[in-house]
Amino acid sequence: MVAGKLPCLLLLLFFSVFGTPTLNAQRIDRARSKLNEHRAESWPPEKVYSRVSLGRALQKTFQRHYQYCGFATAEGSRDFLPADISRFLGSRDLRTKVEEADLSGGGLLQYIFSQDETALPLNVVRFQPANRLELPGVTSSFELSPADEFDTFILTENCSGYLKAALDAGVEPPYAAFKAALSTDDRKESTVLAIAGTFISPLETALRAKDAQTTSLMLRLWEFYQTHPEYIGQAYYLKSFAGIMIKHTASAEESRRIENELGMNINAPLGIKANAQVDWGRSRRASFSGTDWETIVFADFDEKYTRQQWYARLPDPNAIIAYFAQLQPAVEKHAEFPLLTEGVEHRHYLTLEGIPASLARGGWVIETVSPGVYAQAPRLEARPFSEEGRFGCRFTIIGEPAKKLFTGPLAERPGKQNLSFQIRSLQQIGNAVLKLSVNEELPTSAHPVVQFGQGRFDLSIKEDRRFALQWKVPLEIKDKENPVDFLEIPYFSELTLRSSDQLDPIEIQVKEVVTDVRRHEYVLILETVQTWPLGRINDQEMSNYQLSCQVHLPAERSEARMQRPLQGVISFPKINPPPPPPPTVQGVDLVPTPVILEGGENKE
Repeated sequence: MVAGKLPCLLLLLFFSVFGTPTLNAQRIDRARSKLNEHRAESWPPEKVYSRVSLGRALQKTFQRHYQYCGFATAEGSRDFLPADISRFLGSRDLRTKVEEADLSGGGLLQYIFSQDETALPLNVVRFQPANRLELPGVTSSFELSPADEFDTFILTENCSGYLKAALDAGVEPPYAAFKAALSTDDRKESTVLAIAGTFISPLETALRAKDAQTTSLMLRLWEFYQTHPEYIGQAYYLKSFAGIMIKHTASAEESRRIENELGMNINAPLGIKANAQVDWGRSRRASFSGTDWETIVFADFDEKYTRQQWYARLPDPNAIIAYFAQLQPAVEKHAEFPLLTEGVEHRHYLTLEGIPASLARGGWVIETVSPGVYAQAPRLEARPFSEEGRFGCRFTIIGEPAKKLFTGPLAERPGKQNLSFQIRSLQQIGNAVLKLSVNEELPTSAHPVVQFGQGRFDLSIKEDRRFALQWKVPLEIKDKENPVDFLEIPYFSELTLRSSDQLDPIEIQVKEVVTDVRRHEYVLILETVQTWPLGRINDQEMSNYQLSCQVHLPAERSEARMQRPLQGVISFPKINPPPPPPPTVQGVDLVPTPVILEGGENKE
């Protein structure tokens, strides 16, 4: 009996030693499977939000995030919101009444509403793409501004952060979700980014700025009224609203760009008090370009928060005209800023920032030009410019200076000339026009300035051993601002020479003009028309004469001749009177005839 029972005991011992772990493992697997099934059935938790609630508005974005993370599909009405979403909502909750605009947040804050639309819920308004008043050069579509009753919150939520929020709230996702989350986060393929706060329109910021942003806004609005005159006096903008901007991205590159733009890279909700006047940190900013984010607007109105507070009226054409009229274009001074110079077409440049390129190219005219500056009505050219973040219109005024600015004595010529005119846009709204009034001072140049140098006297022998008087004198020229063409010879007119006593006038002429390019001057050789025998030229006594003439200088920049008066003193030898003729009486020579005596002596 004992021997027969031994194999049975050994078999029982074998199963007790080797069979129990296998059974335990099977039991553990079954338990784990049931637990995982239970977790899968209860995650995400079931919940239903009302149709106009914040919870319902957030659902679709987080459901998309849930699916992109690779989590198992859940049936029924599920709450896909992160378990700690309340930390992101500040004083609001998921039951808060909201309106969803069928327009991204940045676009909503740049939209032109009609007066009737300001009374409608945003989800009822039929938005028109042409009504978005986009401002060039404005990188941010809105700014964040803290309101007294609402802080600003930023949320970036990846797949791992989504699971962590669930665990922190006591909700245990199924095991497979952790593996899927890690895999998706490694590729950074799914992220939810959201901002809750009070958002200010860039139109509001531009209107307050009173700078190129304001000009750009005003003129964009002017163009809008041209094509939509029915909005004149009826145009409004959403100056600010409290709500949430939210975005789901499945692109690693886009996710990094937005996180850099926000200055954030966190995997959990963060509550902060945003302030547009202070720096948020090393790289945080109080604005960003949320141009394609979904927009959720809080509609829980009370006495402190009303729909009417959202909107403000946009300036009408009369307000735009008044604003534009007080602008002053900047004089653009180049290194070679041209002065008003004789005979040379004058160009100077004005720039006005903020004018849209379409309006800059739309046609402009110059009118009511003050007299006395240009010989004829000047021309106007207008072209758009864009450089180093600046944009606007560059006006070029082109005209020939009036000749009277360069006549008369040098000391009496004006060093500057006042110029006033108006620049008018051809892009009108009915009879309403845009005009700029310009008043400026243009410097004038007396160049070329010509004066006599140190001259010297010389004699020129003529026929019959007679001599003419010559005076060689250099013409010293200052012409940096209006260069003289030294390859051509000037000519002279109104040449006069007068003595102080006017008793001994001398007629003079230009004998020769020699160019001295190296010295940057001409040498003028004057010569008397009269000639005298050498014996009558008394170079021991000199007489001063006043010389005056007009010199006509060739211009290097134009075909004009620049007329300049010349005055100076030259010195010629005194001309002795001729000897008197011998005395005679009725044709008889009274001079005794010498008698030649013997021995060679004379005897009278």
